[in-house]
Amino acid sequence: MRPVCASRPARRTIPNEIPKQPEDLMKKPLLLGLGLSMAVAASAQNQSWTATAIDGSTIDIQNYLNQGKTVLVDVSAHWCGPCWSWHTSGIMDQLFHDFGPGGTNDLMIVFVDGDPGSSLALLQGASGSQGDWTAGTPYPIIGPGGQGNTLANIYNISAYPTLFMHCPGSNAGVEVDRQNFWPFFNTWRADCPAPFQNAALDVTLMQTDGGEACPGDQVTPSTVLYNQGTTPVTSATLKLKQNGTVLQTLPWTGNLAAGGYTTVDFAPQTVNGYTQYEMEVTNPNGQADQNNVAQSEQITITTAQPVSWAVTIEGKMDGYASEFSWRMVDPNGVEVAQGGNSTVVNENNNCSGTTPSAGPGSYNNNATFSTTVQLNELGCYKVEAFDSWGDGLIGTGYFRVRNSNSQIIVDMDFGCVGEASVANNAVGVSENSLDNSLALFPNPTNGLLNVNFKLDGGQPAIIRVFDMLGKEVLSTSRVYGSGAQTTTLDLSALDNGVYHFVMQSGDLKATRKVTLAR
Repeated sequence: MRPVCASRPARRTIPNEIPKQPEDLMKKPLLLGLGLSMAVAASAQNQSWTATAIDGSTIDIQNYLNQGKTVLVDVSAHWCGPCWSWHTSGIMDQLFHDFGPGGTNDLMIVFVDGDPGSSLALLQGASGSQGDWTAGTPYPIIGPGGQGNTLANIYNISAYPTLFMHCPGSNAGVEVDRQNFWPFFNTWRADCPAPFQNAALDVTLMQTDGGEACPGDQVTPSTVLYNQGTTPVTSATLKLKQNGTVLQTLPWTGNLAAGGYTTVDFAPQTVNGYTQYEMEVTNPNGQADQNNVAQSEQITITTAQPVSWAVTIEGKMDGYASEFSWRMVDPNGVEVAQGGNSTVVNENNNCSGTTPSAGPGSYNNNATFSTTVQLNELGCYKVEAFDSWGDGLIGTGYFRVRNSNSQIIVDMDFGCVGEASVANNAVGVSENSLDNSLALFPNPTNGLLNVNFKLDGGQPAIIRVFDMLGKEVLSTSRVYGSGAQTTTLDLSALDNGVYHFVMQSGDLKATRKVTLAR
């Protein structure tokens, strides 16, 4: 069985979730502080507290509850492997995206590093930490200065990670189990129904993943339609747009009960590089929506990384190597390489929780491997990674793909299943001069960001900046010359926070994270 990070009682079995019992325990104990920090005030009886987040903001849990929101408090520790797996699964991020301030505004999430030695450096990935807990996290983080440890005391936890749910009108948080997105969503809706009754006719769209594609590939944009209202929805109008132009108007019909959801597919679209689609929903049951929030979503299709005739697949196992396997398939769907378990598991994105027998060439716990794969055909190859437990390679584990110049082109973060694409187009040694040369400084920046890069030809270059909810907040395009280039981007009109910087020129693409801090 997989461990939590300290001893705790066995918990009830959760439908669609495999219970993890603490048979193997982390060596580091749960340490509790000796008193309340001056900056944290709380009542141990009703767990109503205030604390200061790492960005300096004051988090008052009662204020959110008074607004009718549910509050999830994730008490973790920066050194805890299972905490890191939960944090990087994306489940909390999607809940916040769909139901937080940028979505239906029913939910608030707070991350707490409960270790008494918490610091900003450790939260940002310094030695002794599992990784950068701040990167891409859109909700408040509490920890340094004893703040997080005080909250761990208030909740009287016995292990990391522990998740608490505060419903509006309740006096205390209730410990809830960590589950995949939909089981957790259903538990939340059943246990905390008040926030969901916004209007009688109330439809929204939920976050869906984009993907990668080779130029000329067809993709099927899809979205999740959710009935936030109290009236069954039998029809709605959905639109697919690109750069403001309507590509398809889809008259949807079906039967969604209150709280029901369904996936809606648009017509296949041909992509030729970096593409962003916008989706909208209106007219539930032929009438105006009575709560106009979260009625649009975006997905991004990125260009498969260009390579030339060979790649290197490499990885480092965690302590559960028998759960891991990978494979690569060629443009015709034929498997050309594989490793790990003899049987590829979870092909349908289904975490079975069972560990198949390890076959020839399986990997040892905590060991590294490296395999060179020859790409004998031009076109798009798929690289897939699988974990039968569903938490990927935790801790210091990794799964990567390098091009023929030894540059990392895929660094896969996955739970059950991960997938990436590489395009063998024999472009030679200049495979991605843009990504190889792109440098942003200063980072963090107070507003003016210097952008250094190199292009092989005088093609238009598009720069887009997205916030952590996936909303495009800045876009610019111009034609640059060949060779080394420099430009300056003004981010001063944006709010402090972490942003995704995406630069595209022809088939070349590069992405970076930028922190704005004034």
